[in-house]
Amino acid sequence: MSTETTKTEVGSYFIANYPPFSQWNEESIADVHRAMSEPPADVPLGLYVHIPFCRKRCKFCYFRVYTDKNAKDVERYVSALSREIELVSHLPVMGGRPFRFVYFGGGTPSFLGVRQLNSLGERLRANIDWSLAEEVTFECEPGTLSEPKVKALRELGVTRISLGVENFSDEVLEENGRAHLSPEVYKAWDWIQAADFPNTNIDLIAGMVGETDENWQENIRRVIELSPDSVTIYQMELPFNTVYSRDLLGNEKESPVADWPTKRRWVNEAFDALIAEGYSVSSTCTVFKNTNKVNFSYRDNLWRGSDLLATGVASFGHISGVHYQNHASWEKYLAALDEGKLPVARAMHPTRQQQLIREMVLQLKTGRINASYFREKFGAEIVEQWDDVWQDYQNQGRRAAAGIFRRGTSRGSVYMSDPLVFMMGEFPAEVPTDRLYARNHMWAQATDGGYRFGFSAYAVRLLQDVYFLDWTVDPGTQLFEKQEIGSIESSKAESDLFAPLGGRLTEFNEALLSDPSTINVDTYGGGWLFTMEGSDETLLTPEAYLDHLEAAWSGQSANPAKRGLEESVVAELLGTPGVEITVVPHLYDLKPDGSGMLCLQGITGDMIVLSWLYPRAAHWILARNQVQGAVGTTLLRSADEEEFDDEDDVEAEATEEEQPADQPSQPKRSIYCLDLRAYDDAKPYCDEIRRIVQEASVQTVSLMPSLDGLLNNGASKNGNGQPSGNGAASNGSTNGASTNGSTSNGQAVAASHNEPIVIKEDASRRWYPVIDFSRCTNCMECIDFCLFGVYGVDAGENILVEQPDNCRKGCPACSRVCPENAIIFPQHKTPAIAGSPVASIDGFKIDLSKLFGAPNAMEVAAMERDRELVADGREAVGMSVGIPKRQADQPTAPRDELDDLMDELDDLEL
Repeated sequence: MSTETTKTEVGSYFIANYPPFSQWNEESIADVHRAMSEPPADVPLGLYVHIPFCRKRCKFCYFRVYTDKNAKDVERYVSALSREIELVSHLPVMGGRPFRFVYFGGGTPSFLGVRQLNSLGERLRANIDWSLAEEVTFECEPGTLSEPKVKALRELGVTRISLGVENFSDEVLEENGRAHLSPEVYKAWDWIQAADFPNTNIDLIAGMVGETDENWQENIRRVIELSPDSVTIYQMELPFNTVYSRDLLGNEKESPVADWPTKRRWVNEAFDALIAEGYSVSSTCTVFKNTNKVNFSYRDNLWRGSDLLATGVASFGHISGVHYQNHASWEKYLAALDEGKLPVARAMHPTRQQQLIREMVLQLKTGRINASYFREKFGAEIVEQWDDVWQDYQNQGRRAAAGIFRRGTSRGSVYMSDPLVFMMGEFPAEVPTDRLYARNHMWAQATDGGYRFGFSAYAVRLLQDVYFLDWTVDPGTQLFEKQEIGSIESSKAESDLFAPLGGRLTEFNEALLSDPSTINVDTYGGGWLFTMEGSDETLLTPEAYLDHLEAAWSGQSANPAKRGLEESVVAELLGTPGVEITVVPHLYDLKPDGSGMLCLQGITGDMIVLSWLYPRAAHWILARNQVQGAVGTTLLRSADEEEFDDEDDVEAEATEEEQPADQPSQPKRSIYCLDLRAYDDAKPYCDEIRRIVQEASVQTVSLMPSLDGLLNNGASKNGNGQPSGNGAASNGSTNGASTNGSTSNGQAVAASHNEPIVIKEDASRRWYPVIDFSRCTNCMECIDFCLFGVYGVDAGENILVEQPDNCRKGCPACSRVCPENAIIFPQHKTPAIAGSPVASIDGFKIDLSKLFGAPNAMEVAAMERDRELVADGREAVGMSVGIPKRQADQPTAPRDELDDLMDELDDLEL
């Protein structure tokens, strides 16, 4: 049925599944039982719990609900529901998988009383556990809530409350048969806010009977006033089995519901108003206040083919590719469970092509389609296969290019234009097409005489929760491209900021200095950073910026070549004696109390950890989360590491060293880290793992989460990467271990150092460098580079910090040029500039300066030193003084006549 019609006629336009339910049948029930009795597919698992009771049936409702059940009936149903979950909890299809998401729907789940809720929770938890679920949603009708009930829901583990407000007009609510009135909304909202749920959603319906333009504007105003984390707006429909539909068909009346153009206009008006308040469009009916914090796990996983264990009367589920529905009859549902049988009434086993179509149709409702997803999962080229359909969309005002379909910010299911969408794993980053982009992930929008700049959604997603912003230049400053202009800090990262192009900076967004959080919620609007004059020659079109993002993202495991490497390593290692393989998500995304980190913390033996992170950075994060152990020596080095090794270096043997008294003891095990960026071939990794296995009892090989179909252990999150272990080789040396026989005060340094360097300092300590003598090779490059007399040598020609008071505060340049990463600045905003660990790593954050346009380390060091020289009244020297020896092998300029003349002068005998 086409929505191009003007009138709202009887019939359903809402697409909930594919193939349609009419094709499901009893003959396919055997496929459900077969799927339940076999190990699960490697997909996330969700749970749907149907509570079919309501105080009153709405006139537009078509769900299976009961308004005439008493407490005894409710108890019988809850007992049956618990029995159903008990039956399926022991089936092989569960496979020990944790629930990724849980959804209590209805009906009205909040119809249950506090005692009934507590009883249901206890019975369910006796057989299943959702404590690790990333989302537990509970639907509520405002009039059924009380303060004790809201507290009970929070204690039950609910993380997302969805409040069915639908409308704020009492007249409209009463006309449409709703059981609640607007005063109950505000009471319920106060209790919900006090309970501090992580995610709150309000449902509205556009086009209810009796709706007017004036009242709809009032609905928008009121929902903005309540400021939920998300707002879902449905358009009123008239399915066949509703009170309104039966009245229309039986009495041949005109539809009392607003027509489709009016409903679409109302949705657009609401979206526009919410976007102006900082919300972002997540689907054709949903907006989120902060996409970095809030998503809809139930929807996102279900529309990507996850398993859904559906429980309760008439509920729909999906298990191992088989769709099924429980009995819609109250008596048949209860009778089946009384007999100890699953209450399945009908099912369908869709073909691979039908599965593809289902996911594509459902994902279209988000307003974006990524063709590469379907290419990788189904081996299908959907752009070519349905070229005529996409062309028709484009002719209607929708657009498609490069396999990524673009949607508008406020046009619901009608217009999907404007922003491009880049998928960062499972997280969308919008790229509006009304502006240009810089390579350091800033957008540029033309203004009178210049450009206004701000962070792209890609950058904001990486930063997450910005709370500090500072500028180091003033308006009116003439900038060169990549000149440092400020710094930013967030909950996950920190970075220096750099000019996106050369030109004069004209204005800062002063509002951000007092409250930079606007960047988090409105980065393309009120979260702009500054304006400047300059040429746009180096700026990118939106399409070119997408290509730039694809190139940047290709380093992650979402890239097919990277994933292919992971799969090759796993395939070759499967069956290796003494090796247990576990898959966990990217270390950068693991929650401290999540299943992935708990898995790592639970490993007691030796570990080999493969990752897409620098091993030492991963060591900091793991140590912060109590995953500790001695550094295992690995022979695997990247070409870059080997280039900087001295020819006479020998492998350092890891030996235990006495721990400082104030440091906690480490487990008696080793953690070996292998960097997956070192080689493109799986053989070096597998050879090294087998070598280690022969020398140690290795319990776990920790790999990447994107190995679809190969492994079931662990939870896949977004395919970006994988944890690596507790210290590893870096620039030719191991963490705290010398690979080159360095000395300290003339004494040999132990070959192994199992703990981070302990630097005891109080808050009043000065700015100064510290040398990690277990790394220092006395190459003298810090002495050559520092022009302030900070460094010296002792009688044994060992480098020491001779004049710390001469060190220029804020200039960590020497640490950047040290080839062994042996120099630490304890009070720099990044605890260890060159990568060396410090005593406390609780405040460790990822440094994103390079992502945001920082020059290379040598250029940064030279600029930092020049800045201090000029401040000291001296001349800048750039890269001409104290360039590290490792630059000696760089190509030199061709000889010219002056070089020949100088050689002749050198040969003269005077």
